[in-house]
Amino acid sequence: MTAHSATQPRRGTRVKDGRPDNTHPLNRGAYQERIPLFESFLRFAEALARCSPAHSHRTGCVLVSCNLERVLGAGFAGGAATMLAAGRRTRGGSHLHAEEHALLIAGAVEKDKLMFVTEAPCYLCAVRALNSGVSHVYYRTAGARGRDGLELLRRAGKVVVQYPRWRPRGAGPHPAGLVAGRLPSSLTLPEAYQRFAEALALRSTDGSQKVGCVVVSADLERVLGVGYNGGAAGMNDRDFIPADRSGYVHAEENALLKAGAIEKNKVMFLTHTPCVMCAKRAINSGVTRVHCRQPNQRGDAMGIALLRQAGKQVVWWQGERSKHAENEKGEQATIETPNSARPSGAATLIRVGHEHGG
Repeated sequence: MTAHSATQPRRGTRVKDGRPDNTHPLNRGAYQERIPLFESFLRFAEALARCSPAHSHRTGCVLVSCNLERVLGAGFAGGAATMLAAGRRTRGGSHLHAEEHALLIAGAVEKDKLMFVTEAPCYLCAVRALNSGVSHVYYRTAGARGRDGLELLRRAGKVVVQYPRWRPRGAGPHPAGLVAGRLPSSLTLPEAYQRFAEALALRSTDGSQKVGCVVVSADLERVLGVGYNGGAAGMNDRDFIPADRSGYVHAEENALLKAGAIEKNKVMFLTHTPCVMCAKRAINSGVTRVHCRQPNQRGDAMGIALLRQAGKQVVWWQGERSKHAENEKGEQATIETPNSARPSGAATLIRVGHEHGG
């Protein structure tokens, strides 16, 4: 199957992302100018690929539930987690593929999963995907080793979509404060989650502030919940919102609704600092560490203060790679984060590195 331009859908075809070959039921409808969830997951896979210690085929993979609400597994090409944590390299050619790592985390119980991968899967990874209940495969590029895998998936009746990077029809400015442009050559796992939160924020229809949130397990292995600030899912609820209210559920709340409160010591990644109410929700949901990149629109530091008072760790995402992002031309673009707006005593980024293979 060939990819179709996001700006040139076939006449008479109604798809939200402008790609008629993406036949997923949740893609049906009028074209939407905001970033599709399919693109958000692929950008997460691309960020994961930059975590890979492999010298070649640095790939990333994300598995998602059929309703696009839950990330079931995520991984990148790499060796044994214990060896990576000890700083030892595995022998050449012995890296597990990103698809293997993601499928090991997701398991095979849930069916009709969606796979988002930076490079088309090889034949054996296609077999693993079929045996694990994958129904849709979205990929950026098709290398030579992916040719047989794609053919197998198509013969098995699975939906296979090459998904070039999505760009809106209009040439409007990128939302202020959110990272744009090319990824650095390497990322840590926390940085990959932070990039995922940024991609999710782009889906928000809030014109004043777009916020994304990712909640993960304490060992950083599993994504427990994702969200962005928005209204009621699957409907236009603006007629029910009082004139003096935004009517948007916060990104943190949407993510925590999916993550639940049973698992403790969760880690939260945010594009902005949480308000005091979302800080309370995080505390009551078992979050012990919060990563954030910039102050919220109101400059409200009460949420940060409450988290610290509760003994939670606040990590200010202000590493060298987060201060600068490359724009589409490969030039360095500085992200303005004034020191005066930074919460006092904000912690520096904890360099988790590549402890985990997936």
